[in-house]
Amino acid sequence: MSSTYEAYAEALARRKPAEEGLGERRLSFAALGFEPTFVTALQKAFPNVQEPTAVQEKLIPEILSGKDILLKDGTGTGKSFGLVLALLNTPRVVVHEGGKSRRVVTTLFIVPHRDLAYQLVEWIERLASAFGTSGGLSSIVQVVVRGSNKTLGTTIEEIKETPPHILIGTPQGLLEIYREDEDALQLWTLSTVVVDEVDYLVETAARKEAGKSFHKAYEKAVRKVQLHPGPTREILDVIYGKEEERKERAQLIMTSATLRVHLKDYLFEESGWLDADNLVKIVGGKTEAKEVTHSILIATGVREEKTEKISANVVETIATAFAVDVSGTALLVVPASAGVQRVVEDLRSLGVDAEGLDVRRGAAGENPRLLVATAATMRGLDLPQLSHVFVVGLVDGRSVNGRVVDSYVHIAGRVGRFGGRGRVVSVVEDEEEAKKMSRILRTIRVPNKHFP
Repeated sequence: MSSTYEAYAEALARRKPAEEGLGERRLSFAALGFEPTFVTALQKAFPNVQEPTAVQEKLIPEILSGKDILLKDGTGTGKSFGLVLALLNTPRVVVHEGGKSRRVVTTLFIVPHRDLAYQLVEWIERLASAFGTSGGLSSIVQVVVRGSNKTLGTTIEEIKETPPHILIGTPQGLLEIYREDEDALQLWTLSTVVVDEVDYLVETAARKEAGKSFHKAYEKAVRKVQLHPGPTREILDVIYGKEEERKERAQLIMTSATLRVHLKDYLFEESGWLDADNLVKIVGGKTEAKEVTHSILIATGVREEKTEKISANVVETIATAFAVDVSGTALLVVPASAGVQRVVEDLRSLGVDAEGLDVRRGAAGENPRLLVATAATMRGLDLPQLSHVFVVGLVDGRSVNGRVVDSYVHIAGRVGRFGGRGRVVSVVEDEEEAKKMSRILRTIRVPNKHFP
């Protein structure tokens, strides 16, 4: 990377702390601790971003001060963008050994899926370009995801050869590298670890109601998590379970729009990851009311036998609703078992311009377009061009529970971001499913409005 950015990153280590300015709201990025050169680059790269959002005003100073953070705020409030801005303003970690110094990975940023990783990189690339960097991005940011066009060996070699300021990865991709080469991720010298969408990445057993059957189900769920903790837990246990091998403990930042009680209990009481004496809990305040309508459509026709494939009635209902009400770009969220490509082909056969969601593709053309994804692969994404989200059934289950409600909140959060307008349409096959969807809407306190 060019010396311009590297000089800036190293100068941050010598920077004087920003003044606290508590009380009244601060309306500039400079007041949050960013240098004027960075603010200029930010506003050149993102002309519409003139001042921090409410959550960014709380989040950014705490990151720069080195606090552990647990953040819960609504969708579309600028959490992930605020993380990127703050992390780019943390000083690079430099290790001194044998009279020599070398840069190492400063931040490990764990995300739930590859599209979110690529979106974060795209933001960083725009900022780096506006900052006046030349050459590649590899010294600022690198990505580790499964199924990329790089071999495991090549990825490891690149990280070791040019340790990035920020290493972004999916849990499984990062764990594969760690198992292949424990030194590649440089876990012992990290300054900061970020877990975005923590409620999805760290699985915990939901608390059950009193009663013998519920207690047994809870114990079974606990045993399942203990036997299969998941890659994010494994990575965090490695980082925070061997602190005697570290000179300084890594700052831990965890964020999501939904945080259930059982997850918070685990994080505070059992995980051992957080530093209770250096912890800040940030809960988003009231945000600008969103002009988002929620509707339920029942796909009429002959009821088909339950299969993993989405029924023809549902596909036709979605195609019709899309043709009637969408003039730009919409998102369709389907169950993982349905198969995104199969749904895309079914929609195309009905004349819909449909494609699988991929943030690396270019902007939409003039014709209406329907992007297809699963609940897991659209989490956290900022898709400002969306006007509609269509949802097939309950997506993450057949009964209404906390997990299903949270999943709907994240799905619906792809529209109406930053107070904008949008429409969420749930397509179900019968009255029973419609009643379940109505229950979800009542739980999150939004009305079910007639479509269109």
